[in-house]
Amino acid sequence: MINKIKYRFFWLSIIILTTFSCVSDDPIISDNTLTSQTTLSPAIVTVFNKFLKDINSENQSCFAFNYPITLGYNTNSIVTINDYQGLTQVLEIQSSSLNINSITFPFTVVLNENTIIIFNENDLISLINQCQINTIRTEFENFFNQCFIFEYPITLLDKDNNDFVINSLEEFQSFYNIQGQDYQPNFKFPITVLTDNGSTSRIINSFYDFYDLIDYCTNCPSLSYNYTITNPFTLSYHITPIIENNTQDVTFITWLVDGTELVTTTDGDLSFTIPWNVPGEYNICQRTVTSDCPDGVEFCKRIVVDPFCADLNFEYQQISNSSTYNFTANFEGINQTDYNWVLDGEIIGNNESYPEHSFNYQLTPGMHEVCIRSQTQICPDGIELCRQIEVPNNLCPSLGIGSEQISGTYNYIFTVNFDLFQDPPFYQWYVNSIPIESDGGPQGDNTFNYQFPSPGTYTVDIITTQDTNECSIGSAWGRIINIQ
Repeated sequence: MINKIKYRFFWLSIIILTTFSCVSDDPIISDNTLTSQTTLSPAIVTVFNKFLKDINSENQSCFAFNYPITLGYNTNSIVTINDYQGLTQVLEIQSSSLNINSITFPFTVVLNENTIIIFNENDLISLINQCQINTIRTEFENFFNQCFIFEYPITLLDKDNNDFVINSLEEFQSFYNIQGQDYQPNFKFPITVLTDNGSTSRIINSFYDFYDLIDYCTNCPSLSYNYTITNPFTLSYHITPIIENNTQDVTFITWLVDGTELVTTTDGDLSFTIPWNVPGEYNICQRTVTSDCPDGVEFCKRIVVDPFCADLNFEYQQISNSSTYNFTANFEGINQTDYNWVLDGEIIGNNESYPEHSFNYQLTPGMHEVCIRSQTQICPDGIELCRQIEVPNNLCPSLGIGSEQISGTYNYIFTVNFDLFQDPPFYQWYVNSIPIESDGGPQGDNTFNYQFPSPGTYTVDIITTQDTNECSIGSAWGRIINIQ
């Protein structure tokens, strides 16, 4: 609000002199001792704030008062206004110590050439909304927890005009939500607010002072942010700031998570990406500094990062007419998901054992349950997919692959024994599904010497290369080697 010091002492003198008389000699304004004539009205402060800031003549106003109107000061004096010029004079001499805070109801206004009776505060708020003037609630919500915060305790009047003492932000938020969407913050002054990230204390003695605070905050932008999930497998969120009412370049934004400074972004791309890795509730704050708002303004909002579990899937296929099956995992995000292979309740491998996500495994005759299971930080409750496999009895004889490590080396000698076979097959040795050496048949030595390149987990398989009376081509047997 505009404060013109040159008028203040003149009008203070008038008020002091006229508290002993009913009407001053001034034909425009008359001051009287306060009676019960006026009613405290935060809404009238809103109207007059709008008049001073944005309206240069009565013709520019959404509505016009029908004069005279009677207004009350915070000093327990009243003034009768006889025309728009008188109203302007009274408004321009206001200060923190002398300001209008009440009006006599009912009064009338002219809106769209219609005369409307304003009986009470609610009628006046309806008129404000109809004229698209920001209410105290709107201004409060634009800047609370961004430009300023409360120093507790504070006292507010609830929607039924009862005193309510607030001791914390949580108590205020609960109180505010209960009052409903039509509630206008009604403070019991004085209250203390903190600005400049809590470093500056301001005492607010009236709604006039409240609008001075809003004027101060208007130089700082209104903040918010939105986010998108860019990679659910790492719970990666892309945070993008929303900066409104800003006519200056943003100097920088500091982002904080649960009170810890995370990253500072500067001109250009002010957004950032964060992999949460662990689901939960996080408080994200953006502290924005502009050339018009050098001390910065802060906005905080809590977000809930939900757990995410991959949509597991795998396929299996019997290798020829053998009891060996190929299992292949196939789902979105497979290379970013840790998982285990489980056979009849026992873990037989994982994504590190089979980096190609595929392996062969010999099953015994009967019914088996094969599962792929994942339980990670981002999927703490776990998820699994299971399939039932029935292995017939009339398949190739079972076969074991023996192994012996040459001491002090990564060299292994593998052997197979076809004593249970009437017709030993020709076959190929494989390491991690790569063919290495042919063997088998009546003249085969059934021995495989292999030097592994480094420690790790390897699969060693033999797969038949021709049909026999007992086994069809493609029958396979295998084992896993763990080298430390």
